[in-house]
Amino acid sequence: MCGTTSWRCRLYQQMKCEARLVTSGNRVVSNRQPEHTQTDNVAIALAREAVGEMKQAVGTMNVTSRSAHQTSVSAALSDDVLMALRKRPTLSKVLQRQRHKVAKAAHGGNAFPPIPPDRTFAITDHFVIADVIRG
Repeated sequence: MCGTTSWRCRLYQQMKCEARLVTSGNRVVSNRQPEHTQTDNVAIALAREAVGEMKQAVGTMNVTSRSAHQTSVSAALSDDVLMALRKRPTLSKVLQRQRHKVAKAAHGGNAFPPIPPDRTFAITDHFVIADVIRG
């Protein structure tokens, strides 16, 4: 179009906002994408930040408080951020991988102790789930 000016949202590159319009002088000629879309990107960024917070807390908590922390972080998020969060099974896998990395780093690069050469070996406290009383 001759004599027209295309406009984009100033947050086009930063936030991938797709709001645009075309003007001719002081008159709007076209308004194909009237709504700003960067609010979705903000929600995605906040969701990623929440997942990062969950991942940081994974290594310092026991099993029950991990899920409680995940729930408490999720409860504090707005609806649009909750919609941007990964699905529960995917989020659980991400946190499980993080727990594995933390455990591996805590044991010198090995997630599990070395294979014992015989049946007389000590199980470290890290791998003990519950004390069993044998009679």
